[in-house]
Amino acid sequence: RRPAPGGGARGAFQPAGGMENMQTVPLSAVPILLQILASPDHPNRDETLTLMCDLVASSFGEDGDALGSTVRESGGLLTLSWLLADETLSRALVLDLDVHQGDGTAEIFADEPRVETVSLHCEDNFPFRKARSDVDFGLPAGTGDSGYLQALDGLLTDITVRARACDLIVLNAGVDPHADDRLGRLALSEDGLAQRDLMVFDWARELAKPLCVVMGGGYDHRIDVIAERHARVYDRLFQAASRG
Repeated sequence: RRPAPGGGARGAFQPAGGMENMQTVPLSAVPILLQILASPDHPNRDETLTLMCDLVASSFGEDGDALGSTVRESGGLLTLSWLLADETLSRALVLDLDVHQGDGTAEIFADEPRVETVSLHCEDNFPFRKARSDVDFGLPAGTGDSGYLQALDGLLTDITVRARACDLIVLNAGVDPHADDRLGRLALSEDGLAQRDLMVFDWARELAKPLCVVMGGGYDHRIDVIAERHARVYDRLFQAASRG
């Protein structure tokens, strides 16, 4: 979602935190890697799994920043790939609410008709050259709670037909739209983030669709600040699920 430290190219997975010897992995290679992982008898499956795990594990820099939500979503994307490969799922929808456009997800699934990609993001933010999701909704910097929640409500209404046709909804619940986030720029309050999450949880419940929530972006010099914001997302998810 943003350039890797050291001048890493856009559109590539690149590790951080002193692992300079590891090669970058272009996003164009990810569908191939996912196909290998979905094939239990493939001769390179173990090596591919190790590579993907290394990329996920090394995606956090020393100051607590992360290289991009596509890497942190890898577990969810791998699981989605497996479920599609063994035909447990026939269709899925990925709703990306990270402050940065879901360019990695859009590129990974660009040629996969069974996956719908939807992104609500800050238009005036990285990546400056946007990929093409199935549905993109860019908001101006400083939108704030009211404008954001109104846009999200409209977006959920617009994609309801798409979601009804899917077996699973994957939500990237990035916390970087927060007003205090170093790279956010959408100026959401803590309450605004909470309302965002609950709006999506209630929408998925009304559709009677399984919801997989994965972590997205969050940028602060203090890891505990970001960890707390992510933890609150899952607290809200647990509370919503407990309502029955």
